Amino acid sequence: MTDTEDVECDLIEVLLPSNPFIEKFHSLSQKDKVNVIELGLSLYERGMDKIQFLQNKEWEEKITKIQESHNIELDSIESKLQREMELSKQVSENHQREKKEISDNILSNESLKYSSIIDGLKEKIRENEEILHKKSRDLNNIYGELTEKYDKKIDEIRENCDKRVDESNRITNEYRDKYEKSMLSTHNSTIKGQEGEEFTHHQLNCLFPKADITDCHKETARGDFILQDDDLTMMLEIKNYNTNVNKTEITKFYRDVKSDSNSDIQCAVLVSLKTGIANKPDFSLEFVNKKPVVFLHKLQNNMQHLKIIVQFFKLIMCHDVIDADNSEKVAALKEILSTSKRNFNRQKKRIDKYYKEQMEDIVSIETSMQQIFSIISLK
Repeated sequence: MTDTEDVECDLIEVLLPSNPFIEKFHSLSQKDKVNVIELGLSLYERGMDKIQFLQNKEWEEKITKIQESHNIELDSIESKLQREMELSKQVSENHQREKKEISDNILSNESLKYSSIIDGLKEKIRENEEILHKKSRDLNNIYGELTEKYDKKIDEIRENCDKRVDESNRITNEYRDKYEKSMLSTHNSTIKGQEGEEFTHHQLNCLFPKADITDCHKETARGDFILQDDDLTMMLEIKNYNTNVNKTEITKFYRDVKSDSNSDIQCAVLVSLKTGIANKPDFSLEFVNKKPVVFLHKLQNNMQHLKIIVQFFKLIMCHDVIDADNSEKVAALKEILSTSKRNFNRQKKRIDKYYKEQMEDIVSIETSMQQIFSIISLK
């Protein structure tokens, strides 16, 4: 460490006479020089006080007494301080000893307390392990049962699918044979009409299982079928054309409704299975010989429309409120019939949507079950 590092302050230059004391002073370090100066000044000031004491004896005695009193007080304070330090040391030792005793007691008590808790937790762990093992065994048993049921169900589904495939192939072959036969009879309208009549006859029996359905296509001017359901007697004329039913067929239909041989019928329907009817809107209502008649388009894909028409006829026939000459009532009935068709179509769309959503949910559930089986098998 250098002199400038010993005393960090501004330096001043002082000229001193040359003698042995000054030379010895110069040989000291900067810090020692500062100490010598401070000590010399202090001795000098005390010396000046001593000179004043020598000059004033009474003042010296007074100062001496004060110093003696001060020294006595200082000794007393030092003695008290010593005792306080010893007492503080003793208190500290007692505190440390008490703290150690308390710490040991706490450690012992907490150790006993947590030992009991740990033992309880170990017991619970053991019980939970036993429960887990039992649940695992039960789950394995359930998995085995579910797997067995699943395999059995799969076998049943596979067997049913095989049966359905065989049935589908059989039906496909039957339809193929019918189609091949129909190809031979494409230009024969009589045979085509018979095919449409067979289809309609089957559908009528499905739609109206309690009704009496009479096949009249071999009778003259009686239409193709007479349907009797409760108090309703209805004639049906079926057309299975690839083009719209023409005006000639409509005129013939009018003539049949007016015929005396059909005096027993209360209403009639002209049906086109695949196409429309010339100049007649679907679900259009007319009165022929004061009997209500309805024209239906493309019924092959909408056989449920027949149920709407039958219900409509029952309502207006049972109450006997039909007046063919009352244009307002006729217009109202036409509007009701048109509205019924729209409502039916909306309902059909909602049912189709509901069916689609339900099928999606069923597929989702089957997927979830397969995932469960997969997860269980991994365990």
